[in-house]
Amino acid sequence: MTPRQPKSLIWSFGIPLIIIEMIVGVGMSIFLASQSSELLTNRAMNQMDGILGLVLEQVRKGEPASSLVMPGEYRLTLISRDGNVLSDSDFDIENMDNNLLFRPEVQMAIRSGTGQSNRYSRTLDRDLLFVAGTVTTPQGSELIVRIALDKESIALPASGYMLIVLALTAAIMILTFVLLYFMYSRLRFESGEISKLLRRIGSNSTLDDSSRSLSRRVSSELVRLFVRVQRSREAFQEQLDSAEQAQSETQGILASMNNGVIALGTDLRVLTMNPAATRIFGLLGRDIRGRLLEEIVRDPALLDAIREGIDDGKMLFRELELESLGGRTMEVAIEPLYASAGMLMSGVLVILNETTRLRKLERIRKDFAANVSHELRTPLTAIRGYIELLHESVKDEAGRERLKVVERNSARLNAIIEDLLTLSRLESDDEHSMQLHFEQIRIEDLMMEAALLVKDRSEQVGVRIRTEVEPGIQIEGNRHLIDQGMINLLENAIRYSEPDSEITLIGRRRESGDIEIAVRDTGAGIPAEHLSRLFERFYRVDSGRSREQGGTGLGLSIVKHIALIHGGQVGVESQVGVGSTFFLTIPEYPSS
Repeated sequence: MTPRQPKSLIWSFGIPLIIIEMIVGVGMSIFLASQSSELLTNRAMNQMDGILGLVLEQVRKGEPASSLVMPGEYRLTLISRDGNVLSDSDFDIENMDNNLLFRPEVQMAIRSGTGQSNRYSRTLDRDLLFVAGTVTTPQGSELIVRIALDKESIALPASGYMLIVLALTAAIMILTFVLLYFMYSRLRFESGEISKLLRRIGSNSTLDDSSRSLSRRVSSELVRLFVRVQRSREAFQEQLDSAEQAQSETQGILASMNNGVIALGTDLRVLTMNPAATRIFGLLGRDIRGRLLEEIVRDPALLDAIREGIDDGKMLFRELELESLGGRTMEVAIEPLYASAGMLMSGVLVILNETTRLRKLERIRKDFAANVSHELRTPLTAIRGYIELLHESVKDEAGRERLKVVERNSARLNAIIEDLLTLSRLESDDEHSMQLHFEQIRIEDLMMEAALLVKDRSEQVGVRIRTEVEPGIQIEGNRHLIDQGMINLLENAIRYSEPDSEITLIGRRRESGDIEIAVRDTGAGIPAEHLSRLFERFYRVDSGRSREQGGTGLGLSIVKHIALIHGGQVGVESQVGVGSTFFLTIPEYPSS
């Protein structure tokens, strides 16, 4: 079906204007004809009343009917009191209705002295105007004098007024059409000039030059319109160039990324996919835009994670082992996309970062640490046994001191090996190498046990341990691991506390609902630049003092992994010269 051609200005504005003028002219002519007819009728009635007055005066003086002469267009009739026609100026009374008593004007004259009517006459078969009045002759008889006028005599001027108005309307319509055609021709010429200039305009001519050139040939209104159109065109072109540049930059960034990026609609249809993502899924060279993701990526774990991100409408992180890619491990970040007009989610952005090699290296590292620790354990046990035998055979004081140094370092090495094995077991929890038993634990009981276990060590250093626990709080966890975490935090605080100081073991419920287990000391404090790394393995702020006090550098790292296994987290707050507070948080037991 071919599109309708747009109408020209003549058809859009000219023809409707002429039709309106025609309707207005005809209406005005009809209105003026009606008003002029009414005006002429009233004037004729007034003239007839004047003539009637003169005739009544003549009759009252006794002048005979034959002497009453009327103008040619008026008709005079004399009627007796009982309605009989006595004389008529235009008709033979023998041929007339001989009784006019019940005519409207006659009845009005009898009642009030004068009467008028505008009616159809059966005698003349036309519309007439009538006036009548009563008079008493000198002989004492009462007569009725009636004057009539044919309405056609006053209709001719009214028709003339209507014809004049119609003629003026026709003239105005013709003039309007001529003016519209002239304006249309002029507008076509000026719009043609603007079109030519728009086609020629480019880098060789500026907007000011073009408007000055145009102002000599077209009206100022169209020049201003041209300037506005051209400025809008330039602004639109700038926006278009900016959008193309931004799109080009975005495409360049996506193409240069090593991470896979997939933009999806809420219906899981692919909006865009960068080259890295197409390489990951083996889709290079395939047109996948607009296709359902499940048609080209057949991995239930990834699809379920994306659906979860769409349903929740929140940022989501997962590390997935994708079966469709031969067990390769991917770190997946799923972030909602929102429409620019508002907060309505329009889709999700999926970012894929392959961690297969990293996880393989981590497994190698964990296996190496575990294997080395196991291999060192046996010879170290033998060394410690021989040290005990040498204590019995060495008698001189110098030899005994040397044996004490060897014994102290072997004990420290044994502690490091034990901590490495513990850390290895904790890190391997996701691989189910540890069979953990979770139970309901009252924090108050566990804190008392931990404080009792480190009591001897704290008394040797001269440090007091105080507990502050909120009654009734409990968690679900592994009793041995939570106990070990508390002991590690307490031993760390004892190690860096001065004699005659106090350590506080705290158990409380946070506003978030999690349970916090904290150890607060009044030691030297820790500079802010070290706080972010305190829970890394083998990291020490004062390595010399840590070794002197028997620290392995793994205790806080073990606490961190214990918190992670229980779905919690660790943290530290410290102020130099005031002290430090180490804490771990664990979700509260649901039924508490």
